[in-house]
Amino acid sequence: MEQPNVQHYLTELRANIAVHDPIKAQVLLSYFPMLTPQLQRRTLFELSRCDSEFAVPLLAQLLTAGAPADPVSATLQSMLLEKLLEQPALLITLLEQPEYTGKQCLVELAGEMQMEAAVPCLMTMLHQETERDSLLTILNTLGAMGYPAATNVLSHYLYADAQVPVTAAARGPAKLATPTAAQR
Repeated sequence: MEQPNVQHYLTELRANIAVHDPIKAQVLLSYFPMLTPQLQRRTLFELSRCDSEFAVPLLAQLLTAGAPADPVSATLQSMLLEKLLEQPALLITLLEQPEYTGKQCLVELAGEMQMEAAVPCLMTMLHQETERDSLLTILNTLGAMGYPAATNVLSHYLYADAQVPVTAAARGPAKLATPTAAQR
C-alpha cells in the first residue's frame, strides 16, 4: 500500500468521526501501520477527542490487529484504557465479539481494571480458547483478579499436560485465598 496524503487522510478521518461512520474510519485505520510515526500520533489524537462509544471499537481494532512499535502501542493501550474507564461495559462487548481475534490485550485490560463483570466472559473464553498464549493470559488475569467464582475453572487447569498452564492455574487460587481455593 502507498503512503496516504496526510491532509486528505486527516480530513477524511475527521469527517468520519464527525458523522460517526465506523466502517469508513476502520478502512482509514487499516493504513495505520504504514503511517509515519507523526501521522500515527495525530490519528490517535483525533480518536482521543471523540466519545468512548465510537472510539473504543476503533482503538481495540487497532490494538488487536497488532499496533506497530512500542511507543505507539503503549499510547494506544493507555488511550483505550482511559476510554474504557469512561464506559467499562464496552470492554465486555468487545470481549464477546468474535471479529476481534487477538484479544490478549483486551483480557489484560480487564485484569488491569479489575473488572469483575468481565469474569463470566473470561471464563467462557477460557473454555473456548485453544491458543497457548491466549490461554495463559486468561488464566493469569482470572487469577490476578481474585474472583472466587473462578476457583473451579482455574483448578481444572491444575491437571493440564503442560507445566506452564499448571503454574498459571496454581497461582490463581493462591491469590484467591478462599477455603475452596486452598482445598484445590
